[in-house]
Amino acid sequence: MDNDLLVEIKDLRLNFRTFDGISKVLNRVNLKIWRGDILGLVGETGCGKTMTALSIARLIPCPPGEIVGGEVFFEGEDVLRKTDEEMRLLRAQKLAMIFQDPTTSLNPVFTIGDQMIDIIGSRTDTSKASRLSMLGVLSNLVPAIRALRREARERALEMLERVGIGDASERIDDYPHQFSGGMRQRVLIATALSGTPSLLIADEPTTALDVSIQAQILRLIEELVEELNLSVLLITHNLGVVARTCQRVAVMYAGVVVESGSAIDVFKNPKHPYTVGLMRAIPTFDTKRGEIKGIPGSVPNLLNPPPGCRFHPRCEHAMPRCAEEPPPAPREIRPAHEVSCFLYS
Repeated sequence: MDNDLLVEIKDLRLNFRTFDGISKVLNRVNLKIWRGDILGLVGETGCGKTMTALSIARLIPCPPGEIVGGEVFFEGEDVLRKTDEEMRLLRAQKLAMIFQDPTTSLNPVFTIGDQMIDIIGSRTDTSKASRLSMLGVLSNLVPAIRALRREARERALEMLERVGIGDASERIDDYPHQFSGGMRQRVLIATALSGTPSLLIADEPTTALDVSIQAQILRLIEELVEELNLSVLLITHNLGVVARTCQRVAVMYAGVVVESGSAIDVFKNPKHPYTVGLMRAIPTFDTKRGEIKGIPGSVPNLLNPPPGCRFHPRCEHAMPRCAEEPPPAPREIRPAHEVSCFLYS
């Protein structure tokens, strides 16, 4: 595996068992995230973006979810083969996640300091306290635990200041409701990065924020990427956010990555009919009323997806073979720009 390649997903297939049958959520997903990379993952609701991200962290609820095929490599090791304890340590030290609604991610009855200290403490080497506990030296155990909490509090203050929360020494003892939505999102980012991870998974981190605060949060993520040498998987519906923030973009449709490449290539010269449809649906300053052309139809029911190419019922370029056989593996049509479509086979 290339040393600059942080994450590589190969032919990942994920099913969910429901009362109505088996939903084929991911169908041979292939994706790469490089070190220092900001990769935007875009597509309509229900295309499998969040499920792909959760598969990297192996947070798919099982049951009802089941990974039925493929490999997910993180730093050259297949996370699907790791034990639960190995995954817990990996998530604590090298993986970080932030979600779209900070209100539901913070416990309202605890101060942000208590919550951050507990999380940071779980990532800290507590072997000293554990050894003292086994020896039964309670007189030494209490001071050791207090010292660990002091270190965790100092780390929490450092991270709050790093993400731009002023008067961190005073705000750390405030409750979540005492922060604005943008500040709560900064708290989540500070908490996520307290373990110096290699990969930050941001699942629509600005959706619940107004436009000006969105720009601040995105600028903060860009700064942290440069400062900490992070890689970021940014999941979003906002193609403007991808164009402004991401170096590379992958387009998903119905559990399949249909196109990937640099943001410049994909936005200026989209190749897959689905990507072209997404680009057409973006209004510009020159767009007149009634000129926006959306993609007809909707994402298919993955309990019974269409045969062949999953996009063919909505595709204006569909051919007979599109309904009969799955599209070919992603093909490189220009350097680092791949498309999975019969138009380029």
